[in-house]
Amino acid sequence: MSAKREEAEKILNEIPKTPEGIRSDTRPELFQRWTGYKHTDLMEHWRKYKHLAKGPLLTACGGFASAFGGRMGITDINSYFDLEKSLTEAGKPHAWVPASSGAKPQLGDILRHTVFHADVAAGWDGGKLKRVAAGQSSHPRPRESVEDEFDALKWVTGSATYNPINLQGWLDLDKYFGPATPVPAKTIITPEWLFGWWTVTWRGQTFTYHFYRDGSVIWTQNIKQPASSGGMGKFSVDYSGKIVVQWESGSVETFTKGASTREMRGTWIGKDGSQAPITAKK
Repeated sequence: MSAKREEAEKILNEIPKTPEGIRSDTRPELFQRWTGYKHTDLMEHWRKYKHLAKGPLLTACGGFASAFGGRMGITDINSYFDLEKSLTEAGKPHAWVPASSGAKPQLGDILRHTVFHADVAAGWDGGKLKRVAAGQSSHPRPRESVEDEFDALKWVTGSATYNPINLQGWLDLDKYFGPATPVPAKTIITPEWLFGWWTVTWRGQTFTYHFYRDGSVIWTQNIKQPASSGGMGKFSVDYSGKIVVQWESGSVETFTKGASTREMRGTWIGKDGSQAPITAKK
């Protein structure tokens, strides 16, 4: 283990490994020290938006990622929710590791999840990824009443074997503090068969996608008027040949070629973490 990862381990071990961790309501000063968030400010936000069926979900997860990064000496990240871009702007694009690369995060790496969440890798329990994370209240928000609400910073372990689809990628601690390494030339060229119109089935509904040569993709339910698309996104082909679509809405879809170049199947994962199978035909 590198010296920086040993430093990260010491910092993470300051967080109690108890079921409740550090709660914003019972230990407000300590919680604020670790996350930058006051319990009273969180409460004010929850009261304001509790009536919305899909109201903004304010948690301190990004605050902890930032505080941990600061303790480690990482001070040039504009947003841990836009981590890849922030690393590029900081002159350290080599420190970004996409989850689709086949690598696995290690202790001290700062994770950007597929859903709107950021936390810190804390090691492995067999095939399950351990993390230290804020945003860990014991029940979902919003509620009818938020007066008993709280946020929590604590150790968590994945409920299932690690699946890279649940992450966008991460800041690799060793690469961030190490020398820049040349980025290898992209060896995967988008296959010709992908471009054009596809009929996509998701949760019993039918949509039409168009994959463009500039790496953009749209979906519509009216192929005769593609300009009035229902949504836009970007796609890429990873080194294993998977097609990864990231929609502006925050959802992510991963496709693999089926029995022929006119069929694809894969998984849709929503911004809230829900998943569903998805298929496509030309």
